Amino acid sequence: MSNPLTKFDDSKDLIVFGDLPELLKPMQEKIYLDSVYAAGISHLDDPELPAKLKPKEKLYLFRESENPHDQYAIRIDNEAGEKIGYIPKRSNRVFARLMDAGKILTAAVSDVEKTGRYCALKVDLWMEDF
Repeated sequence: MSNPLTKFDDSKDLIVFGDLPELLKPMQEKIYLDSVYAAGISHLDDPELPAKLKPKEKLYLFRESENPHDQYAIRIDNEAGEKIGYIPKRSNRVFARLMDAGKILTAAVSDVEKTGRYCALKVDLWMEDF
């Protein structure tokens, strides 16, 4: 049986042509993983950048397996694509392995604490499972 999103080839395998996430959305589940304080903020070109973020603002995670300082590095970017920091090295290994296994991890600002020149960014981590 075929529909506009799928077709069967000669080997009887299902080939998906449509938007797979939309197709699987009824089975999607968002699973809370952890909250962490972003690392590396003091090394940013603009260390004030995290202070401009608002609670619940969406963040993006990128694996940096070639990072010379940490093979499990996960970079955190804001919606404009600017680097905000990293998931701390002491707690990134499991998250990195999940991402390497193809799991979709998402993040959002939990809290921003500014004390003098220092800014602490708390990030909530989620896994999109389907």
